[in-house]
Amino acid sequence: MRLFLAGVQSRIPRVRLTDDESLDFFGRFFKRAREVWDGGDVMRYVGYTWKIDEAEDLVFIGLETGETDLLPDDMTAWVLTDTSWEIRSAGAGGKGVIARRGIGWNWIDSPPGDERRGTTGEFYVRGAESFIPGERRGRCRLSANAYIRLDREYEGGDRVALASYNPAWPSEYAGFSRHIRDMLGPEIALRIEHIGSTAVPGIPAKPIIDVLVEIPSFAESRKRVIPLLNTDTWEYWGYDDHPVFIKRDGFMGRRTHHLHLATRGHREWETVLFRDYLLAHPQVAGEYARLKEQLALTYSENRELYTIAKRGFIRDVTSLAREEARQGGT
Repeated sequence: MRLFLAGVQSRIPRVRLTDDESLDFFGRFFKRAREVWDGGDVMRYVGYTWKIDEAEDLVFIGLETGETDLLPDDMTAWVLTDTSWEIRSAGAGGKGVIARRGIGWNWIDSPPGDERRGTTGEFYVRGAESFIPGERRGRCRLSANAYIRLDREYEGGDRVALASYNPAWPSEYAGFSRHIRDMLGPEIALRIEHIGSTAVPGIPAKPIIDVLVEIPSFAESRKRVIPLLNTDTWEYWGYDDHPVFIKRDGFMGRRTHHLHLATRGHREWETVLFRDYLLAHPQVAGEYARLKEQLALTYSENRELYTIAKRGFIRDVTSLAREEARQGGT
């Protein structure tokens, strides 16, 4: 196997890492992806996260492409083989080697014939120390896997386009949740909830059904779920140990579902608190609807900034929901 990934990497403070920072980091690369595209075949976005220590993560997102010496400025290349990991800088025509280490692989899935190119996996550095000062033997965790083509746009693109509330959304959720429970099994899908704006009557939303699944552990769910959904109609993104799978209506089609996985007690379950508060307080739900419509106009071409701009309102309302739940329990 030889995998050439051209992209960007950043050391991100772990103690301050938020979903906003992750979205911003990934979003900045998506806008530049065509700079490294060499045309032709289906390719993938592939990302890895390396826990440097308790304070910092090394985060990488790249595009699988043909090997090239012409890296755009400020980009990095990761060259992965069965036994080695090489990091190259954009300097010296992309030939400047920053680091080279022996590695071993933990394959999350292994198709018939062990055709490892195109599979998903995680790797660890061999030897006592890695090239990162202070880091002693760890692993690069897969944090992104999405099959794409850059010679044409996604159907309808990934623009922010809100639709009026559709009374059919709850039944769409019900059918999808049954499918997920049957596919994952009750030992993985412990609980399933409909979250997001499609779960609140009267609120305009992107016509995407958001589903949150309670899982027994992140390690077990990644091992079991990633192989099942490693297809060209699903995408995998891991933000702050919160796996998200995106379902599209056919390859390169529109988004139809977001599947979030979280263990009990994870902060992602606050989305259920937020949903329930909006259901119980129609006036606040109306404020949220108006905010979304305004932001959709402002950030129609930038899904990441649209998501980030809603965070303040969601945090404030979630705090009210948390306090209301606490008082109700006393």
